[in-house]
Amino acid sequence: MNNVNLKRIFIATIVIVALILGISTINNYFDKFTNDNSTKLLIEDVKLEDIISVEFLLPDNQLRFVKTNSMWLVNDYVASSRSVEIALSKLLLLEKSYIASEDVNNYNIYEVNRDKHKVTVNSHLKSYVIFIGKDSFNNGNFVRFDNSSTTISTNLSINSILDKDVSFFRDKTVTSFIPSLITSIKINNNSYIKDNQKWLKNSQPISSEVINPLLSLLTNIEGIAFAEESDYEELIKTLPMLEVLLISEGKEQNIYFIKYKENIYIKSETRKEYLITVNSLPEEITEIDSR
Repeated sequence: MNNVNLKRIFIATIVIVALILGISTINNYFDKFTNDNSTKLLIEDVKLEDIISVEFLLPDNQLRFVKTNSMWLVNDYVASSRSVEIALSKLLLLEKSYIASEDVNNYNIYEVNRDKHKVTVNSHLKSYVIFIGKDSFNNGNFVRFDNSSTTISTNLSINSILDKDVSFFRDKTVTSFIPSLITSIKINNNSYIKDNQKWLKNSQPISSEVINPLLSLLTNIEGIAFAEESDYEELIKTLPMLEVLLISEGKEQNIYFIKYKENIYIKSETRKEYLITVNSLPEEITEIDSR
């Protein structure tokens, strides 16, 4: 066998050994997370109900969620508890995919040393500060805990969970009534009054097939987005296409539906903002009211 063939065999052997060692090393890192269920979660030993606050920081976005008396605030606005808790539940379910590096000299490679790219989770028992690096190869992020030199890849991107405008998490409730406590409804020129557990429309009895879907629509109205502040001047000038008055336990609430451009906006006396609602809502109310 000539020297050329020996050289080729030698090089091939080195390559095969290197591949085996490399795969073995990767598997060893990966097995640290896959063989031990207790360590797969990125944020360990924290339950949703134990979280006090979460701060998400990017150069162009900052969100701070704070729980106060069972109510969530986001950047000091009242938040939608459902939206916040869905996002935080996803955060708590994030898993470690693999170890990318244990070398502090590699921070710049994975971008896990940026002070303005991090999420801080505070609970009653533990607090975590996680630096968020660049996207990893499995649709996750490279991350590093502030007290660790280990860079880890997550199975999902933290940014995809939390990097949203504050308005996404804000509460958009317009009405929140218990249907059984509503005693009077007025829709444009029609009046509904509850008299001894029976409903009357313009002093005439009406069936449950009319009043029940109406109550269902009117007592739990939510907006889907906030109006642009630049539209407020025109919205204030525009006459409502539909007016609704609800009375519950002696308290009145007026609701106004306004058509402007391509959207239907809703305004109530309980909040100063105009909210965009689904375009079909006024039509649904009017249809039931016409029965």
